[in-house]
Amino acid sequence: MHILDQPIRVLKFNVRIMNCLEQWHIDPYGRKEMDDNPIVFVRDLVVMSENYLLKTPNLGYKSLKEIKSILALHHLTLGMDLTEFEKAEEWVKKEAEYLKKEKVKQLETKTLRDYFAAKAIQGLLTTIKDQEWNADEISSIAYSVADSMMKVRNDHSSGGL
Repeated sequence: MHILDQPIRVLKFNVRIMNCLEQWHIDPYGRKEMDDNPIVFVRDLVVMSENYLLKTPNLGYKSLKEIKSILALHHLTLGMDLTEFEKAEEWVKKEAEYLKKEKVKQLETKTLRDYFAAKAIQGLLTTIKDQEWNADEISSIAYSVADSMMKVRNDHSSGGL
């Protein structure tokens, strides 16, 4: 989770600042005061200007200076425009969803038989060092082993063994 999506308490402001921010219910975009929109997340705080934040009751220049220094530790500032960040964030979500779908497709095409054959090939390649085999022969043997493993597995799961 990105720092912007974290609650403001992760910034570890002093108690006085936290009380000011949590009790002052404002629209972080400076449109108007809102009773139901407190500064809850870091993203709510960083979009505010210094001047607008100074309107917060009991929050003065000393507190503002501390807020700015703590934000700077996280490479954040007051008055940030998060538009580009939000676009990038949306792209990352779409890309992650695409990659997830692709991974599922890859997993669906790889069967248990293929898995057994791959393991058989690994075993075969470690034991046939001195012999000359071609890839078709090794693959054929590996799939024969995989088919045998599948048969035994099916027999065992149906109570045959």
